[in-house]
Amino acid sequence: VQLKVWENQKQYATHNLPPQFAQLVHITQSPIVQVITDVLAPQATYYGGRIVLLGDALAAFRPHTGAGASQAAFDALQLWENMKNWQEWMKNKSSYEDLVMEFARYGVQHGQKLGNLSQFGHYKVDGKLKMGFLPPFEKALQSEEDELLYDNST
Repeated sequence: VQLKVWENQKQYATHNLPPQFAQLVHITQSPIVQVITDVLAPQATYYGGRIVLLGDALAAFRPHTGAGASQAAFDALQLWENMKNWQEWMKNKSSYEDLVMEFARYGVQHGQKLGNLSQFGHYKVDGKLKMGFLPPFEKALQSEEDELLYDNST
């Protein structure tokens, strides 16, 4: 990181972050920059279902979502439920594909939304946690109490 850029970051931290975080920025000796990229495969299965992508191979969620392990577990569970044997897999692979691709697309979009908010927007909580990761297709699983925690409208 160029010295002038780092000095600007320290000034920004001093004026915008809580003192504890600003102090961490100021004492950092060797700052690093991590490039954030969005990766989403066009499909989850290839060669007639003989090759299956799951987890980060299917879609690399941005690190600030904290959802990478959840995605891998979700994909693995869906694979387990749909691939009991080869005949079952041949029958179920398209529903597997639809479900994991929907989850992957949502996860990538969610990461983009959070990233854009943190860099260019303002958080507005209003009594609800708007950073929860709950794809719309799982909304039916929510209880009324969960409605207080998740808001997928943003």
